[in-house]
Amino acid sequence: MLDGSSFLCLPLDEFYLHLSNQLQRRAHHFRFQKLVHTHDQRARLLHHLDTRKKDIM
Repeated sequence: MLDGSSFLCLPLDEFYLHLSNQLQRRAHHFRFQKLVHTHDQRARLLHHLDTRKKDIM
């Protein structure tokens, strides 16, 4: 991980490369968290439907 002062020593193209890598990693992390969240919701919904089915029968 680069701190702010070491950015000044980087050539511009390396700086942009580093920046885009950081952004990609963050976007991937965000997407993964969303995925986990929807998976959680689906599991909860299925569990809810399961218990309702038992109540009806």
